[in-house]
Amino acid sequence: MNLNEEYRPKTFDEVVGQDSIIDALRHDVKDPKPAYLFCGGTGVGKSGSSRIFAREIGGLIHEIDSGSCSAEDMKNILEATKTRPIGHDRIVLIIDECHLLSIQTVSKLLVTIECPPKHLVFILCTTEVDKVPRTIFNRCKVYEFKPIDSGAIQNRLRFICDRGGFKYDEKALGAVSKMARGSMRQAVAYLEQCSYRDITLANIKETLMADTYDNYFNMLFHVLDKDVVNIIQEIQCITNAQTYVEQFFSFILDVNIYVLTKDFDMIDIPDAYKEELDGLTSTDIVVIKKVRDMLVDLQYYGRNNPIIDKLLLAELTKIVD
Repeated sequence: MNLNEEYRPKTFDEVVGQDSIIDALRHDVKDPKPAYLFCGGTGVGKSGSSRIFAREIGGLIHEIDSGSCSAEDMKNILEATKTRPIGHDRIVLIIDECHLLSIQTVSKLLVTIECPPKHLVFILCTTEVDKVPRTIFNRCKVYEFKPIDSGAIQNRLRFICDRGGFKYDEKALGAVSKMARGSMRQAVAYLEQCSYRDITLANIKETLMADTYDNYFNMLFHVLDKDVVNIIQEIQCITNAQTYVEQFFSFILDVNIYVLTKDFDMIDIPDAYKEELDGLTSTDIVVIKKVRDMLVDLQYYGRNNPIIDKLLLAELTKIVD
């Protein structure tokens, strides 16, 4: 069993970072609505909360895979749930990533959501709420799950480490919490990836950051050193240039914010990189601002351009020339 399975919330009290939603669901236990829509990013508690709520209202749980559920499958499922089950107060249909349902499947679903049996409750989950048909959205009670605060994630990671007997330091847990970008599932997965040895900043940096922040800092320092050869090599190693430009831009913005504030709480870069950031000179900062402005323009005129990697190279070499 992996850590995410072992420490998946089993009660409302164990759900982290969604207090207002959990309070509302507790209130709804006595009188659940026919249909709910849980929306938000990955790993923020949508599926876990749906299962907990289903158990709290005495539901027999059926989970539906939207990606493989055909209109005929949905018709059969809804037909089978018309009768109240023996030994349960309700039937709860949990439909994960409901935006993937076909138009035909949504049509079958909509008929029952409009006038469901009293014992039937729908919980639809999605990471892309904008793709959920309005006909479905408008018939659900909607809860928006927010990204989880990094401090709350760090507290949960500390609990898991203490329970699991992992040796750790707080700065390392803080770095992992920030890297997860609001996703508890991702944070726990990162923790497990590093748990084969002591969880320290050095080990976190080596295990998790070699393909992210290390790459961005390498590129930045090559630019500051006017090292065109290594700039070219870095760009040649990029697998998705569009994504790289977007993420490198976010990184450069964080560097600018840190230079102004010296506050790691305001940026996503972990404080494992404090030495690199504090070592930047006033001359470096002038160049970094040029890189920032260039990336703003490049994201506009280079979006979906098949040669955006070459455009990035051209712009960076122009800056260092």
